Formats: sequence, structure tokens, C-alpha cells
Amino acid sequence: MTILTKHWPPLLMILLSLLGGFISLPYLPSKIPIHWGIDGTIVSYTDKTYGVYLNPAGMAVAYLFFVLIPHTDKRRVRDLREIGLYEPLRNTAVYSLAFAQSLVLGISIGAVDPDANFLLGQACLLTALFAEAFRSGLAVPL
Repeated sequence: MTILTKHWPPLLMILLSLLGGFISLPYLPSKIPIHWGIDGTIVSYTDKTYGVYLNPAGMAVAYLFFVLIPHTDKRRVRDLREIGLYEPLRNTAVYSLAFAQSLVLGISIGAVDPDANFLLGQACLLTALFAEAFRSGLAVPL
């Protein structure tokens, strides 16, 4: 089994986030949001030329961490795989940064209201986490 057939969902998300940032770059304002406070308000901005690639870079780092960690801590990774948590943890790390990328692009382009980002984001993230849990068999529907 090759890495593309085994790990395609997180790799696809990384690729889509990079592509989305590249395509939207000309339409973004000069400063884009990169950090939100606990109440959902935007607390810091950065220049769009490198800020649009921060989340995809974080996704790639998180993905590489989960690819390389089995070579250093085989016992713990085996234990996590036995209970079905390793891949959901990897995917959640990547998907949460993909969600942040969609917020950055959506708010910057004007498709998402900056005041609604926190509630919308929490709903999307919880939906993704529950879908991953049901898909992997960690949770059973009520």
C-alpha cells in the first residue's frame, strides 16, 4: 500500500488548502487574520503574501509528525492504533488547520462574517470530529 492510497484524506486537505490560498491570493486584502481570541474575536493580522500559507505549512508539519513518530515510538503508536485513535488524531490535527485556513480565506474575502466565525467554526469542527469518530468506529450513533 503506497502513502497516497493509505493517507489520501489529509494529503488532499493539505493540497486543497494550498490551492485555495494560491487562487485567492490576488483577491485578499493586504492584511489577513491569523489568530483569534478565546471569545472568537480576531486579535492579530499578518501580511497576505506569507500568511495565506501558514495554515497549509502547519498542516504539512502536523502530517509529517504523524508519519515520522511511528519510527521513534513504536509501542505507543501501536497502542493508539489498536484502540483506533492514531489515524483520527492525525486527521484531526490536519483538519483543524484546514478549518482555520477556510476561516482566514472566508473572512478575508468577505464570505464569512468575522463576528460569526467562532460559532460557525465550532459547529464545523465538531461536525468533522463526530464524522471522523463515526467513520472510524470510535462512536456509535444513538
